[in-house]
Amino acid sequence: LSESNESLAQALPMDVLLEMAKDPEAKEEILEVAVDRLEEEIKEIPEEEIATDAGNAAKISEMPLEIILDMAKAPEASGPILEMAVEKIKEVQKENELMDSEKSNESIGKTLPMEILLEMAKDPEAKDQILEMAMERLERA
Repeated sequence: LSESNESLAQALPMDVLLEMAKDPEAKEEILEVAVDRLEEEIKEIPEEEIATDAGNAAKISEMPLEIILDMAKAPEASGPILEMAVEKIKEVQKENELMDSEKSNESIGKTLPMEILLEMAKDPEAKDQILEMAMERLERA
């Protein structure tokens, strides 16, 4: 993580930070700082208050990220809303990690010599991704 980006994100007001986290292309630093700050706010909410709001958690979990983050911006946001915001942001982080790893695998496949890619595709345990890359390259050839 870039320290300057992270310190800049930490200096942002919570509502601005959550607004930025709604962006599908939000930087990892923004997402991490948003999670940290939301978790800090959750710690400040009394346990009893979180327990009484727990019934709404199922309804909240079905809401889109944007709405949950808008609700979390409010100073009077309840514990389940803040917890769900953390959960949703973590889901986005996982999706981003998967996309990043797929992109790096794709670029490796595109630079491999065709003979090696075809050899890899012969393996009965070859991943679908390798087979797809081989088919794409063959179609273009």
